[in-house]
Amino acid sequence: MAPILSRVGFDKGFGRRRGVGGVVNATGGTIVTNGSYTYHVFTTNDTFFSGPQTSVEILLVGGGGGGGDPVGGGGGAGGVLNQTSVPITSNTSYPVVIGAGALNDVQPNGGAPGSNSTALGYTAYGGGGGGGYGEAGESSSGSGGGGCGNEGSGFPGGSGNSPPTSPPQGNPGGSGSAFYGPSRGYHGGGGGGKGGPGSNSSPGPNPGAGGPGGPGAPYPAYASPIIGPAIPTATPTNANAPGNPLRTDFNNAVGPAGLYGGGGGGLNDSSDQGGQPTGGPGGGGAGGINPFDGGNPNGTPARPGVNFTGGGGGGARDPQQGEGGKGIVIIRYLT
Repeated sequence: MAPILSRVGFDKGFGRRRGVGGVVNATGGTIVTNGSYTYHVFTTNDTFFSGPQTSVEILLVGGGGGGGDPVGGGGGAGGVLNQTSVPITSNTSYPVVIGAGALNDVQPNGGAPGSNSTALGYTAYGGGGGGGYGEAGESSSGSGGGGCGNEGSGFPGGSGNSPPTSPPQGNPGGSGSAFYGPSRGYHGGGGGGKGGPGSNSSPGPNPGAGGPGGPGAPYPAYASPIIGPAIPTATPTNANAPGNPLRTDFNNAVGPAGLYGGGGGGLNDSSDQGGQPTGGPGGGGAGGINPFDGGNPNGTPARPGVNFTGGGGGGARDPQQGEGGKGIVIIRYLT
């Protein structure tokens, strides 16, 4: 059954919309009806008004961390939290805050963290930034960022679920690897994802490569065939974003399995080694390839995390790090 989409808010001069028998309907976000469930999908800050509901389910995803720069690790995915049987009060307003993904960082090194998403007293934490030159990945109560590569030794990834939450919202980032010879670079570790840790980079030379981002986790009740119609269609403006509309990117990342929280891939510092490091399934951005390498003078830019999945951004060689993907909050209940 195809979802039914609507936007419910205020009736001018008459207060909130009323349903059958004068019952006040719940409002807030973009509303999708699928089977026996109604979903309120929040992609921007808003308010949920509960109507007659006394219990709901909720999925919260924090903003993704940014990829590190230079020789950077991938950004950690925003934390993902799914709660069922959440008690609420009828006819009550609840603020909803959507975590922003990390912007292209102006720091000299590591990527910035993502921001938290909050609703109904719950918090999904932003992902940790990937490590830049001489830095470990950033730890987070979501997923940790990947560590950078460096002369002599690589740096470790950041811890996920640190400080800890229950249930855990993320996993650690992978380690970067060291420089190992002329024209062979340093490689960044992958950012952690909700479904697993980021991968360590491979130092080479058979071959060396940045680490892929950790995978997201599946939430089939929030799969793209259900939620996709509520996602905006505007083309993203962040640097190096894919050219597809936001909804297409979301649908491709989340898919029918409902994957959220993929980590960003780490930098591959040498174009003749291993190809472009992949972002984790569930919205992680791919890592970049060094634009200054003689075998690939134009380089391959790092990719951002996919918006509304909390995906981590790809690690980069300056100045092309990937931004983190925005978070999302989805409330659903039986109707």
